[in-house]
Amino acid sequence: MRFPTFLVAGLVCIVLGATGSEWARRHPREKVVAPVAPPPAALSPQELATTEPLPDLPADDEALRVSNAELAGFAKDALLPADFEVPDAKAILGGPLFARNALPHGDAMFLVTEEGKQGAKQTLLRISVERGPKAIAVHRPGVVGIAVSGTRLYWAEGGAVYSVDAVTGGAAKGVVKFPKARLTALGVSGDVLVAALVPKDLDLFSSAAEGAIVTVSLSNGRVKVLAGQQVRPTETRTDGKTAAWIAGYPADLWQVSVEGGEAKLVSTRADGPLWLEAGALTFRHPVVGAPEVLRVEADGASHVLAKGEIDHVTQGGDDVWFSLGTTVSHVDTKGLKQTVVAQLPQPVVDLAITDDALFVVMRQEAGGHLLVQLPRSTPVGRRP
Repeated sequence: MRFPTFLVAGLVCIVLGATGSEWARRHPREKVVAPVAPPPAALSPQELATTEPLPDLPADDEALRVSNAELAGFAKDALLPADFEVPDAKAILGGPLFARNALPHGDAMFLVTEEGKQGAKQTLLRISVERGPKAIAVHRPGVVGIAVSGTRLYWAEGGAVYSVDAVTGGAAKGVVKFPKARLTALGVSGDVLVAALVPKDLDLFSSAAEGAIVTVSLSNGRVKVLAGQQVRPTETRTDGKTAAWIAGYPADLWQVSVEGGEAKLVSTRADGPLWLEAGALTFRHPVVGAPEVLRVEADGASHVLAKGEIDHVTQGGDDVWFSLGTTVSHVDTKGLKQTVVAQLPQPVVDLAITDDALFVVMRQEAGGHLLVQLPRSTPVGRRP
């Protein structure tokens, strides 16, 4: 009996395939491994603090005009919700606007806003009871922090710091540029600027100890490294004599003289916002099971101002305002008397206390944020 040709051919293929597989099993190919480049060496704090000249930004009057015209539209869109029951409240800005970094200074507060999708270029605003909202710097990419000292507003973007007249805006002065770093926070007082730096390509969530805290003299540009090997440094503050910051994972609170020396651990576990006033530090203390707002005096004594899952904190002189969900409360810096100031219909996003008003950023049901002005009823008329 003759087998069909295709059956014979199939049998031959099966035999050859099995033989080839067995040969391949006994003689495996050598794996070719591509060489892996070693990771770049971490920058030293001194390398991280290297600076180069930063050109000034010319005034863009047309962009400011357009931005302020848009602000007028956002002011018209600002409507208090029907269930908003705080007496004498006033809606300042609303619509598809997102706001952050609320910072009080005297009779005004400063705010970073971005329209529409978050992450776009930002506008820096000055807002006061007397003059309302005003854009003082526009179309800035990646603003990570702001600070005010005297008549100047400072802001950080990437590895650069600029300053502008805090009332009129206009041309901005290039203060300092760190070409190998990016800033994560800054604080200013008088002639001293304190900045938190990390390598510019470092992952945002990295726990590598590669950050640094530095000071910059605003009179001669001299840079001094105060602390190195910092993990996720942020919330830098200074009163011109002391620098304070939050760093670590989990985060702790540190301080050191702006002249240098050994950094002192103020508190294990700390969250911002951080306030430095008269040598005392106020911050959120995330104790497991018992979170609180804590104040540490210049002599090291500490006392609890408020307890609970506090969201936001603002301070003016001897008084502190804080939010927990939709509730805004006031407490003195001794923690002796606590008063509910307002019950809001939506969660609070940020707070800022000025000489004559409490500004609250809250969520809107339709999306975006609503900036509301509340009377500074506690204490009445006090100007710290």
